[in-house]
Formats: sequence, C-alpha cells, structure tokens
Amino acid sequence: MHSISVVTRSVYHSRMYSVRPATSLVNNNQGGLAKETLYRSQIRTYNASMQSESAKKEFVGACHKVAGYGLVSCSSGNLSWQIEPDTVLLSASGSWLAELTVGQVAACEIESGQCLNGKVPTCESVYHLGILKNRPEVNVVLHFQSPYATAIACGETDGINFNMTIEVPVYIGTPAIVPYLPPGSDELARAVIDVFKDSETHLAILKNHGLISVGKDFNDAIQKAVFFEMACRIILTDPNAKPLDDDAVKRLHKVGAKA
Repeated sequence: MHSISVVTRSVYHSRMYSVRPATSLVNNNQGGLAKETLYRSQIRTYNASMQSESAKKEFVGACHKVAGYGLVSCSSGNLSWQIEPDTVLLSASGSWLAELTVGQVAACEIESGQCLNGKVPTCESVYHLGILKNRPEVNVVLHFQSPYATAIACGETDGINFNMTIEVPVYIGTPAIVPYLPPGSDELARAVIDVFKDSETHLAILKNHGLISVGKDFNDAIQKAVFFEMACRIILTDPNAKPLDDDAVKRLHKVGAKA
C-alpha cells in the first residue's frame, strides 16, 4: 500500500475510534465496569458519526471541484473515496456532482457492496469498489466525461499518441482502452476492473462512454483527468501539434514513477 494511502486511512481510523479517559466511571465493581464500557461505546459511536459527517463534507467539496474543472456535465460522472479499509463513499445514483449534497453521499461496504446508510450509490459502484479492492495505493476513483477526452473516446483511438505535454508521461502513462459495454452492466464492471489490475494503469478510456482516472487522493485523480483533457484538446484542435519524442517520454515516465 502506498505510504500516503496508509496515512490517509489510518488518520481517519484513529480519529473515528479515539476515546477520552473515563476515569470518573472506573469502578472495581461489576456495575462500574459496565457503565465504563457503555460510556466508551457511546463515545466511539459519537466520534464515528461526527467523523463520517466530516468525511462526507470533504467528499462533497471534491465533487464540486470535479465539476468546477469542467470534467462532468449534469448527471454524468461519479466519484468514490475509500475512507476506511472496509468503507467507501460514493456519489449517489443520478446525482449532479456540481450540486451534490451530503444527503447524496452513499456509504458502502467494500467487500459486499452493501449500502450502509440507505442511499443508492452510482450504478457504476461495482467497478469503483473493484478497483479499490485491487489497488491498495488507490483511494479515489473518478469517472468523468470532459468534452475533448470524450470526443476522443467516441472515435478511433488506435495509433493516437497522447504524449503532447510532459504531464501525460509523468502522471498518466499509456491509457487503457475499454470497448463499449452497457453502462452499469456486469460486463463493463469486469472489463474496467481487469484493466486497472495493472498498477501502471492510471487512466482508462471507455469507448463511446467516458473516462476513468484513479489516484491516491482527490487532487491526484482530478489532475490526471485535467491533464488528459488538455492533451486531447491539443490533439483535436491543433493539426500541427507534435507529441514528445520517445526518449523524452521514457525519461519523464521515470520521473513519474519516482513521484
């Protein structure tokens, strides 16, 4: 697991289960011990609830940031964030990331996919959870539909060199290609999960659908999407644009691997 990911998850874990001393309730008799146990349990529940609300607010802010960069339109796109080893927050089904509220954040158990707070997660939740299970260094999965990158996804992608700017080889590398499969289907989920099993895959193009980026945190996943959109815009708007040469790409890829 990536060191930053470990820190991110462990900080949330320690905060959620921190307990202040309850010396006033310590008693040698059974009744006193029972009261102390109950008190500690109540504090843990309270802290977990408060931490969950704080995480949801941070998640909502990240969704608004995604929309602010023009990576989604209306109800397109979805986001997930693993906040605990067994818990993932996801945008709710049909929600607009630009207008997402705390009430539109679903919390799901990563292994079973079971919803923990009564909200219906995005229909793409299966591949979100699958990627997070297989990639311990990844905490965030973003499905986006930015204009130029989605236009590329709707055309012929064979032979396209996306290494137009230094950010592509440093942060993204070679994007994976997933053939068109029905949105929300088991077939699409399996195909997406499969391409992201490769630790070198940081972004995937879903044919005639959109794109997926992954990262250790929100900014990491978002910047990969923004940088790829920039490269696609250059490809589609400047017929004279030339990609970086192979030697430069190799050197930059090594820089990214060390980052």
